[in-house]
Amino acid sequence: MLTPDQLAADGALVVAIDTQHRLYDPATQGVVTDYVVVAQRQWIDGQGDFCSEVYLTTPEETSLSAALGLCEFATTQYRKMAID
Repeated sequence: MLTPDQLAADGALVVAIDTQHRLYDPATQGVVTDYVVVAQRQWIDGQGDFCSEVYLTTPEETSLSAALGLCEFATTQYRKMAID
């Protein structure tokens, strides 16, 4: 069960994703139904060591097959960009 703050953050993320799509492509249609966000965080810890973590965010209702499909699509697109 999500907290009210988590629900609000999830809603804000969907709005941010939709806004980004529409600003970069004004012809965007439809609504965001699934998403996968991969983010890296970096910091220096108390001992001066460089640290890094990767976070994966998907909505609770996104099926594993949908999340994997989105990830596979993204990796395929980045591989294509690398060789073009």
